[in-house]
Amino acid sequence: MANNPPDPEWVTEDDIVDCMVWYGGSFVRALGRLYLAADDSNRMRVVLAFRDYFDEYREIVKLRAKRREENGT
Repeated sequence: MANNPPDPEWVTEDDIVDCMVWYGGSFVRALGRLYLAADDSNRMRVVLAFRDYFDEYREIVKLRAKRREENGT
């Protein structure tokens, strides 16, 4: 496997939301579930309104992927 961390383009909103639902606190988990319940138009509104959380969890997804690569899993 490559030694480089995943490119930000590789991380999808679905990856981010999955991470939010599994690892976030109660508010972030609820935000992830809200995203999953929304239609496309409202999903975009959620992402734009809470961009800081989506950016934070994007970094967590990348970090977890990097750790998996380092551990060979």
